[in-house]
Amino acid sequence: MKRLPIILALIVLLATMCFSEATVSKKTPMQLLERITETLKTRIKKFEHDMATTSSVFSEREESPNNIKDILKDFYEKNTSIYDISFIDSNGIMQYMVPASTSDFEGTDVSSHEHMMELAKRKQPLISDLFLTVEGFFAIDIVWPVFNKTGEMMGSLSLILQPEKFFEEIFHEVLPSKEYEIWIMQKDGTILFDSDQDEIGKNLFTDELYSEYERLLELGKTILREQTGEGGYEYKQTGGTKIIDKKAFWKTVFLHGKEWKVVLIKEP
Repeated sequence: MKRLPIILALIVLLATMCFSEATVSKKTPMQLLERITETLKTRIKKFEHDMATTSSVFSEREESPNNIKDILKDFYEKNTSIYDISFIDSNGIMQYMVPASTSDFEGTDVSSHEHMMELAKRKQPLISDLFLTVEGFFAIDIVWPVFNKTGEMMGSLSLILQPEKFFEEIFHEVLPSKEYEIWIMQKDGTILFDSDQDEIGKNLFTDELYSEYERLLELGKTILREQTGEGGYEYKQTGGTKIIDKKAFWKTVFLHGKEWKVVLIKEP
C-alpha cells in the first residue's frame, strides 16, 4: 500500500510533462518567440540587477574593497548559469576571477578587447559582441563599470556567458519538445547560437559553409532588416546532409544598443 502514493506521484508527473508538451505545441511560432525573448531579457536583467547591487559596494568607499573575491563568490552563487564573474581594474587587468577553476587567468590584460576599449570610453554598462575569450572559447561579456564614492571609475565587473549553455537552458525551459530549432544572430551576421553548436561563431554572409545557399543568404538579409517576420529557405536537414525546405520565424531583442535576432526554425 505504501507504493500507491509513489505511483500516483509518478502518474501526476508524467501527466504534467505531457500537458506541458501539448501546451507548447498549441502555441504559434510567434507566441513561442515572445516567450523565448521575454525569458531571455528577464535573465539578462537579473544579471544586471545583481551587478548593479554588487557595484554599490565600491561606491561606498574611496579605495577598492579588500574582500573583492568574496563579493564575486556571493554573486556567482546567485547566478550559477554564468561561466565566470571577474573584477577588471582600471588598467584592464583581470585581478580577481570566480569560480576557482578560472583563477589561472587572473592577471591577464584584456584592455585591447574591443568591448573593454568601448567601456573605457563610454563608462557605461554594455554587452559585447561574440568574442574569443583568453580561455579560448566564444563568449558574450556583460560589463558593468564600478565607481568609488567620489565618482572615480575603479574598474568593472565582467560576467561571461557561454552561448551553448546560457541559451540552451532557456530554450530547454521554454521549448521542452524537439519540434523547433533555434538560431541567434548578431547584426553583422555572426552566429551567437545555433542548435548545431559547431556553427556558433561563424558568419552567415562570409563563411564558406553557407555560400551556396542563396535563399538562406537572402533570408538572412531580410532578418537583419526587419524586426520581426517569417520566411523560408533551404539548408541541410538537422543531423544529416539532405537539403530540405525550412521555415523561419524571427523576433529582435534590443540590449544596450545590441540587436540579437532570435530565429525559430521548423523542419517539415
